[in-house]
Amino acid sequence: MPSVPRSVAILIDSLDGGGAERCVVEMARGLVGKGVEVHIFVLKLKQAYDDADDFTVHVVANAGEHLGIGVQAGAAALRAAVSEVEQSRRAPFDLFLAHLWQTCELVVAAGLAPAYHFVHVSMGWELRHELLRSPRRYLRMRRRMAALRGQDVVTVSEGLRREVESSRIVRPASLRRIYNSFPIEHIRALASEPVEGLPDEPYVVHVGRGSHQKRQDILFRAFRRVPEPYRLVCLSRHTDKLRKLAKRYGIADRLITPGFQQNPYAWIARARLMALSSDFEGHPRVLVESLICGTPIVSTRCRHGPDEILGERLARWLVPVRRPDLLGDKISEALDAEIELTDLPLLDDVSTEAVAIEVMKLIADRRETA
Repeated sequence: MPSVPRSVAILIDSLDGGGAERCVVEMARGLVGKGVEVHIFVLKLKQAYDDADDFTVHVVANAGEHLGIGVQAGAAALRAAVSEVEQSRRAPFDLFLAHLWQTCELVVAAGLAPAYHFVHVSMGWELRHELLRSPRRYLRMRRRMAALRGQDVVTVSEGLRREVESSRIVRPASLRRIYNSFPIEHIRALASEPVEGLPDEPYVVHVGRGSHQKRQDILFRAFRRVPEPYRLVCLSRHTDKLRKLAKRYGIADRLITPGFQQNPYAWIARARLMALSSDFEGHPRVLVESLICGTPIVSTRCRHGPDEILGERLARWLVPVRRPDLLGDKISEALDAEIELTDLPLLDDVSTEAVAIEVMKLIADRRETA
């Protein structure tokens, strides 16, 4: 492998507590462990993860508001921020790694190269979701996706790779899959730490922002079929929204909302079960984290990720999307079952070390063709 590059820039909308944001932090950690100098650029000053302070983070003034001032103006702001850092270190970045559609669009418009663009979620489902909100939002999302035509694209699951490969919107110059990165031993260490606020009763845990994609309405309807004394813990910063929704579906007295947790693993490890009710995903981190913590899973068989993560051995714990009756019955069944979670081959592919090696291959490929 060629010598280690001087620097890599990782770019994303913000570090505001989602799975893609966590992916960026762990990707940075893995690259730093390989001797790479990493700079993170964000479009908005929103940071939920304390450990992001371990890295150099630059906030790009005005770029996050580019819809109001135009894509080119936002791209100019991003280009200026990157140039300022390059000038201060007296060397250009060896590679740009862009995450999420808004940031990817700006990276392309700014002409930042060489770059790889990471796709984290189902394109088809995201377009359907935006169309339900408004035709304008749908067209904007489609434009952002189309910006990746002729670009180098990386997906975080094999299912996503197949979707992008067959898409008429994104026709990439190259396409490969690299799973999200997980510091497995660190997660297990955090999982064993004491935590305050745990319920006295056994509980099911759900982790996710309060959005239509995550379909907590389906989960709450499903949980009405789960017997007492089980409680439902939702780790999310959208506590008020979830409590109102839980009241509507008659489970407010069984819901616990401790808010966003810097250490969700301690909650996950002590749960009897992890539940995911999403309509669509890319490669949901919470499911992998649950397996690392030794907590069984019941999930919708949404596109994409859950089937890859659970594999054939655990496929019986997947249910169709938007079926609260089946989800509730499967949760109840799993709570009474003994589910073996040892020797899962997926964990070998998602370790920080394994993913860092895959990202380093991107860097090596670029340097060989430079």
